[in-house]
Amino acid sequence: MSVSGGRSLLLTSAVLLTGCSAHDRGLGGRPLEPSARDNVSILSASPPVETVLHPGDKVPLRVEVEYTLSTAESGTITLVVQRAEEEYRPLANESRGVRRGSGRAVLTTQIEVPETTAIRVLTPLTPQGMTSTRIVSSRTYAVTKR
Repeated sequence: MSVSGGRSLLLTSAVLLTGCSAHDRGLGGRPLEPSARDNVSILSASPPVETVLHPGDKVPLRVEVEYTLSTAESGTITLVVQRAEEEYRPLANESRGVRRGSGRAVLTTQIEVPETTAIRVLTPLTPQGMTSTRIVSSRTYAVTKR
């Protein structure tokens, strides 16, 4: 898969990573659907996503997101970092709680770049009471050998 391609695979990976299920139910037993009212977007990432990473590099990651949460009193934004080839074993998984409304959050972590073709950075927003989400923003870094 190319680094720039595979948007649907990336979204599928994000959904699988967060355990999304069509059987999830909200309060009152109504099926939960992605909400146009809840949103998360990556505003900036450091290093910039144009940066080519190399196996063995120790890389501090900083991601600033903007979010809107209106379907619950609180929720969680998670910074998930994973190899292109493994959707289920994150290299990092850092979370931060957020309250109803709109705002910005900064999430940070450090990784050692493994042998891979790309590093995926995902920021799912999970409203309180949900076990999974489809509300996610992502970026991909290319990885090449030196």
